[in-house]
Amino acid sequence: MRAPQRRGGTYRALPRSLSCANGFDLRVREGYADAPDFSVQDPYMRDFKKGPKLEDRLGAAARAREAMLARYKAGTDATDPEIAARRAEKAKADQEREARRAVQEAEKAVRRAEEAAARAAAAEAERIAQEAALLEAERAAEEDRRLQKEKRDARYAARKARK
Repeated sequence: MRAPQRRGGTYRALPRSLSCANGFDLRVREGYADAPDFSVQDPYMRDFKKGPKLEDRLGAAARAREAMLARYKAGTDATDPEIAARRAEKAKADQEREARRAVQEAEKAVRRAEEAAARAAAAEAERIAQEAALLEAERAAEEDRRLQKEKRDARYAARKARK
């Protein structure tokens, strides 16, 4: 028996009964009847080296970019009245948009100022209400102390009258 080869050799196709269901073709290396070496041949990779080379693909991409640039430059002729009209319409629309944006910003600034004034007024009203509540509490406490003193004085006077 001869020694097995690592690379190379000839291959023969297996019978149809041993083919894979997904389309891959199993092959057996010839010369190994006792221990066949199976390898998988992918049908999608069979034309890998037959396609265009990298340089060809890069050149085609560069030519496509140049063609796109030429089409763009051909469509942007400054002397064409239709293009000039479109540019004028676009400039007019841009100016109108900027004017609307300026009006919106001014309205927003006015609205913010009004909200700030309303918040300040609400804070001032809250402060005044708190001061009024504090003054009322102090007045009630003073009235309570006065009533307690009158009761104490009345008790003291009643005690003096009993003696």
